[in-house]
Amino acid sequence: MAGITSVVMTYPLDITRTRLSVQSSSLGSIRPSSSITPGAPGIPPELPGMFSTMVSIYRNEGGIVALYRGLLPTVLGVAPYVGLNFAVYEHVRKLVTPKGQDHPSALGKLTAGGISGAVAQTVTYPMDVLRRRFQVSFVPY
Repeated sequence: MAGITSVVMTYPLDITRTRLSVQSSSLGSIRPSSSITPGAPGIPPELPGMFSTMVSIYRNEGGIVALYRGLLPTVLGVAPYVGLNFAVYEHVRKLVTPKGQDHPSALGKLTAGGISGAVAQTVTYPMDVLRRRFQVSFVPY
C-alpha cells in the first residue's frame, strides 16, 4: 500500500518529467545549433519549466485526469515489482549467506539486491512501457 500511495502522490511529477524528457530530446534533434536564438523564425522556443508543463497538461488535456494518465498500469506494476523484489532478495540472500551465519556480507547483500532488482524490473517492464506510452500519448510534436 505504501508503494501505491507514493505513486499516486507523485504521479503528476512523473508525467511532467516524462513530457519534459520527450520534448527536450525532440528539440535537440531539430535545433541545428545551440547558438541560434530560441524563438527565432524556424527555431523552436525553449522548453517550458516543470510548473508550466503541469499547468499546460491540466488546461489543455483534460484537467486532473490528464495529470494521472497512465496511472493504472503503474499501480498494477507496483505490487508485482515489490513482491518479486522481496521474494527474490530473500531467496538469493539465503544462497549467498555463509553456512553457520544469519546474515550475508555486504557484498552478499549487494548481490542479492542487484539480482532481485533486475528480476523484478525485467518482469514488470511491460507495465513501465505502457505507462510511458500513456504519459506521452498527447504530446504535440
